[in-house]
Amino acid sequence: MSSKLRVAAVPMFGIRSVDESCAYIVEKIVASALAGAEVVVFPETATDSYQRHPQEDRAAIQRWLPQIVEAVGRAAGPWVILGTYTYREDGHHNSALVIDPQGTTRAVYDKISEGGTRWLLLDIGGVRCTVVICADFWVPGILLIPKMLGAQVCLYPHGSGPVTREREDWSALYYTRAWESRMFLVMADCSWLQGDPFARPQMVPYPYDFQHHQWNQSCIIGPQPRVLARALRDEQDGMLLADIDPGEAKGGFDPEHYTVGKPWKEMLRYYQEQGHIEWMR
Repeated sequence: MSSKLRVAAVPMFGIRSVDESCAYIVEKIVASALAGAEVVVFPETATDSYQRHPQEDRAAIQRWLPQIVEAVGRAAGPWVILGTYTYREDGHHNSALVIDPQGTTRAVYDKISEGGTRWLLLDIGGVRCTVVICADFWVPGILLIPKMLGAQVCLYPHGSGPVTREREDWSALYYTRAWESRMFLVMADCSWLQGDPFARPQMVPYPYDFQHHQWNQSCIIGPQPRVLARALRDEQDGMLLADIDPGEAKGGFDPEHYTVGKPWKEMLRYYQEQGHIEWMR
């Protein structure tokens, strides 16, 4: 078995209908299989291009989801992490589906910052991964519990939505989460321009790439942290690819090395006892 894992992230740029969004997703599932990707990440609520109309788009999304799952099985290529609304008796959820190469939905992660109650851990090709969605990253230490359980890669559907002149740059946050957890970050974003042309701010946080301003935040970042791939300014759609060495994500978070280690161990035990950690079946 190769020590490398080929990961992919699919940026989505512009406003699309559900039909257009889902047809694009199917197209990129096939493309990622042809590129040899072992896992591909799509943006937050990619099935409606992050338009955030869960009730209006419900019928179309529910019509397309089985077709997307079937397309994954036909491609027989990567695992797919698909941001989408899901619908249950208690209403709609901002979720990420984990679909295996045989076309079976193996797990569903619900966005913690919108009511989800569980971290998700899954093993892909012998590599332990976790999934979070967009604003979940705003919680300091959100990846430390998965790290204590051996996670090496964070699969991260994200939605920026409208990019305006006033939009703040968030790239330092992604570097910080990769660095503090010593994990790889595979992030797919959905965004579109709105209003006046977007200009680089005069003051931006470190470590910002001063030669390029991101209209779309999609990226693959190593645990150093180091950018391995990122969306291009003038070509928002497409696919990012990187061959990562999970061994660079050094082991688990060792609470014995920190004065706050005991509380973290107690938190982990509490979350396990209360059922707040889910392992992919």
